[in-house]
Amino acid sequence: MAALTAGCSRSEAAGAPDGAGLYAAACAKCHGAAGEGGSALWDGGPAPPSFREAGPLRGKSDADVVATVRAGKGVGMPAFGGTLRDEQITAVVRYARTLDKNQGKTP
Repeated sequence: MAALTAGCSRSEAAGAPDGAGLYAAACAKCHGAAGEGGSALWDGGPAPPSFREAGPLRGKSDADVVATVRAGKGVGMPAFGGTLRDEQITAVVRYARTLDKNQGKTP
């Protein structure tokens, strides 16, 4: 898991967090540059979800998603609470929500 958070540092971002830049640095390697999801991280392992089609963020509050990013989830998603500040995590969550191509549409 440490390899997934490599390159992330609490001291990298100054001023207002850049959600897109942080997503590219911390999330895109697993969730895809455009939020398209990814392949299983190992044979039989979980595949990072797509933020474009499945809408895994829909129905979840920003606080819930921030908590997941901060603490990690299961064996597939590392915790970023030790590498990203809360305001950076919030910026990433807000950016990830923009990747949902059906955002704002009624089902």
